[in-house]
Amino acid sequence: MRRGSFYVVTVLLLLGWAWPAHARCPFRQPIALASKGDGWQIPPTWAQRGLNYGTPSMIGLIQRAAKRVAKERPGGTLFVADISRRKGGASEWHKSHTCGRDVDLLFYATTPKGTPLPAPARMIPFDARGLGRHGGAEVKFDTARNWALIKALLQDRVAVERLFIHAALKKRLLAHARRRKEDAALIARADARMVQPSDAGPHDDHLHVRIALTRQDIEKPPPPAPGPISRRVAAPQPRPRARR
Repeated sequence: MRRGSFYVVTVLLLLGWAWPAHARCPFRQPIALASKGDGWQIPPTWAQRGLNYGTPSMIGLIQRAAKRVAKERPGGTLFVADISRRKGGASEWHKSHTCGRDVDLLFYATTPKGTPLPAPARMIPFDARGLGRHGGAEVKFDTARNWALIKALLQDRVAVERLFIHAALKKRLLAHARRRKEDAALIARADARMVQPSDAGPHDDHLHVRIALTRQDIEKPPPPAPGPISRRVAAPQPRPRARR
């Protein structure tokens, strides 16, 4: 590499690290996720924030994954928390949800008898045993449905870069997958994608999904096609009154 080219690359890399996250992550085509659909719902706590905008890839991924889990294991609902603001950038609740490529998904949970929980008002933390508390009662981490969600996300056509989750819950999900004799390559991919972040909360109460941006996500949408030109007919004007 020539010395001049080396300096150019170095400067660009330094600028990349200096720019804020949303500057390096353009949000060209914000699409709103509906408040509910086939297998998913945005609970009121998060719906009122207005952080339901994602890239075309992200919105499609959420819809397909929720629908697949609902079909494979009927009865549960994927509760979707925050994605991004319509204009992108940091918000009161997030620094990383800046351009529609990140989403927080609440874990599927059940009562001790196995009944899926309704939409919660807050996220529910789970311990290594898969137990949590909601409304003063014990609830369970729905391992089967949460693994079905991980599987649906990783087998989708959208490339998932990271699945931020607590290490103990990751261990629980992988053990479940091995008991089911899932494909070894899928388990290895899940093991690699599921990580507990070192610079954020433990993620024991939700799954943070981050996807790779595609060309469709970062390009500006084409301008709308011009509609038919309507000819406006001027309204008849009253005749001027003769002066007296």
